Amino acid sequence: MVWSVECRTYVAYALVLCWIVLPSTLRGQDSITIQWCTLDDCPAAIQAILPIHLDGNFQDIMVKTIRDIHEESYLAASIDSVELGADTLSCHLYTGPSFAWSYLDLTQVPKSLSDAVRLSDRRGKAFSYQEVNDLFERILTKAENNGYPFASVRLDSVRIEANAVSAIVRANLNDRVTIDKIRLEGDLKISQEYLQYFLGIAPGDDFDRSKLQQIRSRLAERPFIKILSEPDVSFLGSSATINLSLDRKPANQFDILLGLLPSPIEGRRFQLTGNVNVTMENQFGAGERFHMNFESLRPQTQELELDFSYPFIFNLPFGSDFAFDLYRRDTTFLDVNYEIGIEYFMSAATRLKFYVTTSSSRLLSVDRQRIQTTKTLPEQLDLSRSTFGLGIINSSLDYRFNPRKGRYLEVRLGAGTKRIKRNETILNLTDPSEPEFDFSTLYDDLSLSSFQYDITTEASFYLPLFSQSALKVSNRSGIRGSGSPLFRNELFRIGGTKLLRGFNEEALFVNRYSVFSLEYRLLFTQNSNLFLFSDIGIIQSRLPSSTVNDTPVGIGTGINLETKVGIFGISYAIGRQRGVPFSFRDGRVHFGMVSLF
Repeated sequence: MVWSVECRTYVAYALVLCWIVLPSTLRGQDSITIQWCTLDDCPAAIQAILPIHLDGNFQDIMVKTIRDIHEESYLAASIDSVELGADTLSCHLYTGPSFAWSYLDLTQVPKSLSDAVRLSDRRGKAFSYQEVNDLFERILTKAENNGYPFASVRLDSVRIEANAVSAIVRANLNDRVTIDKIRLEGDLKISQEYLQYFLGIAPGDDFDRSKLQQIRSRLAERPFIKILSEPDVSFLGSSATINLSLDRKPANQFDILLGLLPSPIEGRRFQLTGNVNVTMENQFGAGERFHMNFESLRPQTQELELDFSYPFIFNLPFGSDFAFDLYRRDTTFLDVNYEIGIEYFMSAATRLKFYVTTSSSRLLSVDRQRIQTTKTLPEQLDLSRSTFGLGIINSSLDYRFNPRKGRYLEVRLGAGTKRIKRNETILNLTDPSEPEFDFSTLYDDLSLSSFQYDITTEASFYLPLFSQSALKVSNRSGIRGSGSPLFRNELFRIGGTKLLRGFNEEALFVNRYSVFSLEYRLLFTQNSNLFLFSDIGIIQSRLPSSTVNDTPVGIGTGINLETKVGIFGISYAIGRQRGVPFSFRDGRVHFGMVSLF
């Protein structure tokens, strides 16, 4: 039976090859109708395969037809004869019986590979060439990702009896290969420790093809790396060397972003806001980063942010970072925040962070008349906080700056103490109409020292669409709680280009928020895209005197274009809050330029 199937198959292909030399009248016609004649009932699965017109090369169509029929488990199928009419081609098809698996022996495959394959029992199920190919591919992929790049696999002892197929799968792992070193060529100055962490590959690791395939995309994420040629691997015995050809790329960043927003000042329709951002990357060859950001959010309101990170201290999988934030809210209050963190690099995609934060908020002015009249404290108070926290970040984006697929996850958990400081101006107030009233008693009902906690999360998923598009689905949430009432100057500040577009920058003071975003991106080049977005927020602002819940919505569009002098971006967004409908007159326009040097 084995020989009859093989011979019939060879005869089928030989017959097809013989009919390559067709009469010129057949080859000159645009389309020939094919009539299929079968010696037995033709199964529906095969009928769906058979072409009805001869459009294209006769040999290719016939060979493909036979292969497709064989894939449906009819291994003995063949075209026995072909007759050419005036405008038809009659093909006599022999389908033969359907073949099924009798037994597929995996005992000759190493257990570490066979367990990963997890092939179910195929007895009595239709035979499929594609299934065998997929099985081989899974075995080889598992071997290549676990130190055996030269593994091989084949079918052995194939038998066909009574229309049933049995075979033994034999896999040979060959030599185990480990990574010897990463060889770097070019003028890029970068430490081996940083490179090994970022690629997730270190000397002594088993050969892993999946990690090697990600090298280029991971290198492309680093703005200071220019890839001169495709990464490659050279083998010597049981060792492998990864060869990288990299140059330094201008990556220091200076950009200016301007915003045109509705003005809260009477008589002025618009106000101009600004943002200046400076980033320095890899100045000492250790992958370190310095960042400065200055924002003029609204009249008399500014914010300065500084942060510095240095990975792999003493060549250990630990890094440090320092952050400073200064925020002045018009003439109301001034915030100063410090954060010192230690990062532990668990893998190329995941890192843990332990941090300590100290912050203080000081009132710049006090509404004396209001306090004298109401005999209540203002919504802002002098206070300070100390927080200890833990964060985790996981990123698997295909390209960090303009991703098309992948995910980004971040969670921060912090807890500590809050201390309220009595304001001297309030303590020294007197009410001429009630001179005996002691304003220091306003603090009596407050707990001057209390527990406080913060939880913030971010989850972004990028889903590729069509050939050059992506869909971003994301959520950013935060909650701040305390054992005593929260005051306005210790709440989260959201709104604007960073979070909840369509609103003034950091205009919303909330103790809880959850913002869902849906964004469609059309990618032109590596750093250019056109985008449409919608942001929907669920927020709460709870103060001692009131609690406000709202569901603000922002929609808009924008474009980022990569030019020779930098990346130019412009966006337009409008927002709706507390039932107020969208108004194009209240739209927010942001435009800016990112320059690299």
